[in-house]
Amino acid sequence: MIELPSQPQCSLNRDVLQPYIKKALNKCKGQHCLKVNPATKELVLASDQSKPGTLFLEAPLILLPEFELLNLMELGKCCAYCGCVLKVDDLGRMRDKKPTKKPPSSKDSKLSRYLKGLDCDECPLRWCSDECKDADTMHSLLHHRPENKSGTHQFVDSSQKQKDSFNYSKWVELRKYILGNNLEICYYGVMAILRIYYDPSIKEPYEGLRTLRDATDDQIVEFLTEECEYDDDNEDDDLTLEMLHECHSLLQSCFKKLDLSFNQFLHYLVAYKLNNFGGCIYLVASSLVRSPSDDANCRIELYDHEASDRRDSFTVKPVSLHSVELIQQSFLDKNSKTPLYTTTGSLGTSKKILRVFGVSRMKKGEVLTIKDSDYSIPQQSEDEFAVESLYSDEEASKYSASSLFQSKKRTASFTSSGSSFGEGIIKYNRSQIKEMLQQLSLESDIEEEEGDAEVANFTLQVPATFGRARSKSVRFDDVQEEH
Repeated sequence: MIELPSQPQCSLNRDVLQPYIKKALNKCKGQHCLKVNPATKELVLASDQSKPGTLFLEAPLILLPEFELLNLMELGKCCAYCGCVLKVDDLGRMRDKKPTKKPPSSKDSKLSRYLKGLDCDECPLRWCSDECKDADTMHSLLHHRPENKSGTHQFVDSSQKQKDSFNYSKWVELRKYILGNNLEICYYGVMAILRIYYDPSIKEPYEGLRTLRDATDDQIVEFLTEECEYDDDNEDDDLTLEMLHECHSLLQSCFKKLDLSFNQFLHYLVAYKLNNFGGCIYLVASSLVRSPSDDANCRIELYDHEASDRRDSFTVKPVSLHSVELIQQSFLDKNSKTPLYTTTGSLGTSKKILRVFGVSRMKKGEVLTIKDSDYSIPQQSEDEFAVESLYSDEEASKYSASSLFQSKKRTASFTSSGSSFGEGIIKYNRSQIKEMLQQLSLESDIEEEEGDAEVANFTLQVPATFGRARSKSVRFDDVQEEH
């Protein structure tokens, strides 16, 4: 297996990335404390940070839904653009909460979504919002079969100019091949190529990201095939050289004018593998210096706008002489930051925002560093990363750099809405979920059997000091009286 460079920034083309990062920083002046060091071209602090906290937010340069959600998207259960789970048949409340009014029926809910235009009228796919619908510019191209005899779409780029013709049948064949062989990295790479072909403005910054620049084709293939073993128990899902050639050939056949060599195809896949955070590409976050040790001063996490900007306060109200009432009040944090957008036009979205969080006190001019770890999807390790939520600086100081996107063994008390007290949401991988479901099913069967036995025959134990010496157990049998 090819050995990755010990210094990740050596594989970055900072000369190419610098103008794009500066442009993104200038768009959001006053919403961050960052600047680019003109000598090293690294991201540094523009002012002192006396306490841990959010340094900046970033919107994805390329946003893709997770590979595991593709089948649910086809069934209309997840958003066709960002992949979030849709709630279409209720008011969004959990089952253990009583609604204030009768929830609408499934028919009324579907009609309401259809009138709002969030349900596609030509395919089963749906969107979660108008924002995602507008950003999904290639929806018709990839999901609607053309009505002409040639079976092709006109491929229109971001400037609304016809650029190429798109063979829909070949695309369906490529998509079926990727899904059938579980080629996750090929899915992300192919979708990234389509986005770049649609919007050429992101081609240069994407090609400036971390990659194996001095590696040969054989070394790149070896790196991809050895890193992308999705399931150790199923060797049929391992990526091979023949699969890579087949994906490249099918992608080429989808277009007439696409000039993409096999070497370029491999480099696009490697770049996505090395730079994606949770399946998406973030330009500024990808340029952060990777620290090989555990002394990184930043960590990255997915940003929940509602949970992160909302703060809770508690007040105690006396009710009686011996009882009080605890009242929870919520308010929005006025110091919330605006995400850095590195895209232009309709591709900018507020979904899947990444937050870079400072974990310690930092001085002006200090270089931002994150732990040199695998943040990508698919990951080499079996463990998934855990998304953590921090609500106070005191709690933030307890976390070290080793907590960056790593799965940790910990206990958490979860509420019905899926949130936990002080720990955040823990994400498990497929094998862990399967094992938990089997264990829950087994425990449920045992409890049912024990419950049936207890209902059929139970015994009341009477204290020995009660009354005279007599039987210490009383047996109850069901007796039916006829009237």
